[in-house]
Amino acid sequence: MPIIIMTARTALEDRLTGLNEGADDFLVKPFAVAELIARIHAVVRRSAQQASETWTIGDLEIEPRRHVTRVRGTVIALSPREFALLVEELARGAAQGVRVE
Repeated sequence: MPIIIMTARTALEDRLTGLNEGADDFLVKPFAVAELIARIHAVVRRSAQQASETWTIGDLEIEPRRHVTRVRGTVIALSPREFALLVEELARGAAQGVRVE
């Protein structure tokens, strides 16, 4: 999930800390709403472009765009419904804090 820090802190050290700790963008107050919206669009575009082609969870690898699933490098044949259920469960896990890399 993309993160934009909005703060009144203007020091370079604060901005660098925020970005180095995982923020995708840093916006210093005061700012125009139009700039915030533009930055949100930019962060969403970047995150979509950088989205991993392969999700890896332990021995499980999933390529969502190609509908390919592998366990320890072996392709697992899944029906479209099975694949959709797997992806839905992973999304549910991610929403509950399970990390997908």
